[in-house]
Amino acid sequence: MKKKKIIFFELNEVPIRIFEDSFRYLSYDSKLSDFNYLPTIVRDKGHLSPWTTWSTVHRGVTFSDHQIGDLGQNLTKTNEKYPPIWVTLQKKGLNVGVFGSLHSSQLSPETYSNYSFYIPDVFSTHNDCYPNSFSSLQKLNLYLSRKSARVVRNVFPSGSLFIKSVCSYLKTSFSITTLMKISFQLLDEIFFPWKKIRRRTIQSDILFDGYFQFLKQKEPNFSTFFTNHVASSMHRFWEASFPKDYKKLSHKKFWINRYKNEIKLAMKSTSKYINKLTKFVDKNPDYELWII
Repeated sequence: MKKKKIIFFELNEVPIRIFEDSFRYLSYDSKLSDFNYLPTIVRDKGHLSPWTTWSTVHRGVTFSDHQIGDLGQNLTKTNEKYPPIWVTLQKKGLNVGVFGSLHSSQLSPETYSNYSFYIPDVFSTHNDCYPNSFSSLQKLNLYLSRKSARVVRNVFPSGSLFIKSVCSYLKTSFSITTLMKISFQLLDEIFFPWKKIRRRTIQSDILFDGYFQFLKQKEPNFSTFFTNHVASSMHRFWEASFPKDYKKLSHKKFWINRYKNEIKLAMKSTSKYINKLTKFVDKNPDYELWII
């Protein structure tokens, strides 16, 4: 029996409640019944955070073993003793692609060319990538993420970085749909400045374009794609989307009405990713899509 290739779609922190609600945005031939849902329980003790839980997922051992409890932590010894799944599979001779998975920037850039593609996480201290043609776009990704970590600021990179990142996007991951979305977003912001918060989702759209192009070109046995854009909206606008979850509201009705659709819009983008991936899997039956 031929082994399946796996698309490991890391949809950070999204609960099944939000995921099921988004199925109306999926293409007509995708149904909830097409997916097998396997709930899991994390055995980590202490404070639960993505950088700990994803490490448990990637390494197959709990926090009591891997001891990864913070971003930027030195993982040299941990990677040797409990390597992440992409390292394990690559060393077994499989073609592996990595895009944005947490702690992926902890590997030496010298090893990136051993992979089909390797785009480190957004907490990387450098913009080294494989292929190198994506590096300028990664530099823009790091710049925007740090400038708008908590509040999206109306900032743009220097002319040189902007031009190089545009060239990088056109060369590696160009999509007319995303380009139109960017244009409409910038136009929308002129009349509704508060909508600049949606740049986070468009940033994810741009990154997914890159991942999807690499997936089609390289067809790795295993590849990851991490995105935090839905979680970003949930942390800020859960009360606007689900006011009935609260005994006492902390925001006024005006705020709730303004931001009530932000989580849905973020999941609408996610559904477009899933639509593309399911169509890819339909055309390439040796693949399976895993949404974690």
